[in-house]
Amino acid sequence: MNSKLPLIMAHAGGDKYFQENSLKAINQSNKLKPDIIELDVRKSKDNVLFCHHGKILLGLLKAYFSSYRKFDDIKKGKTIFTLEKILSEIKNNPIMYLDIKDKRINAKDIENVFRKAKFSRVYIASYSKKYLVNLKNVLGKKYLYAYQHPIFFIKSFIKRYKGKINMVKIFRWEKKYFKELKKQGFQPKLYYSFYSKKRYIEDSIKLKSLYICTGDTKKTRELMKKLLEIENVVDF
Repeated sequence: MNSKLPLIMAHAGGDKYFQENSLKAINQSNKLKPDIIELDVRKSKDNVLFCHHGKILLGLLKAYFSSYRKFDDIKKGKTIFTLEKILSEIKNNPIMYLDIKDKRINAKDIENVFRKAKFSRVYIASYSKKYLVNLKNVLGKKYLYAYQHPIFFIKSFIKRYKGKINMVKIFRWEKKYFKELKKQGFQPKLYYSFYSKKRYIEDSIKLKSLYICTGDTKKTRELMKKLLEIENVVDF
């Protein structure tokens, strides 16, 4: 694995050409070897952890309410897999990044999954700071904790969550805080909104952002190499 930043993250297992969070997407990522594989994780009514994101707006609402049904009902007529099954198919020991979509998922659920699935580094991600801190209080430093929402009031965030949350996202107009966040022990990641794809990758390279999120690992890797060769942004 390339230890230099930014790393490449395969979004939803690598969802550019295949269904999100699917075995086909994972098989493609096994071949392309991204540094990080991101999965969207939900919990069914009968306590099964499964991987599903849902398309924008209506699809997201359907995905949200699906968590209140039993897993056998959820997967009827759909290609949806358990988290355990997806993890069992992943090769090359990438960094795992679990975007937790359901706060009913608790520390015991996570520990049960990773008793079988062994990865050298695992991020637990959420839009809830409180949820992440509570998980860390139980799970400890065995996992890393990522706050999914771009942060506002960065100085107060640093003061309150230093040592509690590892990865944070920031908007492009707050790039000046990158060095300070790193100095304080955070792993900052540039948020992609309000960017063209090329400029997002350029700035991610210059700032040594933690990762670049993409559905197409191959094309993103090629574009990164091209930008580095042309502009000599950083020794990668």
